[in-house]
Amino acid sequence: FGESVVNDAVSIVLFETFLRLFYIRGEHLLVSQAAWSFVWAFLGSIAIGVVCGLALALILKHIFAGTQELAVEVTLMAIFAYLPYVLAASLHMSGIMAILSAGIIMAHYTQHNLSHGARVVTHGMSRTLAFFCETFLFA
Repeated sequence: FGESVVNDAVSIVLFETFLRLFYIRGEHLLVSQAAWSFVWAFLGSIAIGVVCGLALALILKHIFAGTQELAVEVTLMAIFAYLPYVLAASLHMSGIMAILSAGIIMAHYTQHNLSHGARVVTHGMSRTLAFFCETFLFA
């Protein structure tokens, strides 16, 4: 799963870099500038995902510590699952890489800061949404 997502993200970032290299967006880049643009977009996307994942972990740990606010916790998980994509796309970076890195960070840090009920609900919601998407795409 992870390798194919990274391959997709790299190909998207490279495609956009080549678009700029060949003067399609109105800016003409040198090869060295295009390489720097690729590295910047790739690493910037990862940084956006890491920052969003860590921000949610800190919010849940320090603001909602022991409060059992199930609706708020689940809503924050949903918002912060989509936020890295929106931020990366608006900055012309890879939303896929941002979501991948945010997901890795959230799985490692954020999950332990959720209440038990919020963990059950977000896990069930994620599995249901994944099943729906797979059915929609492959059936």
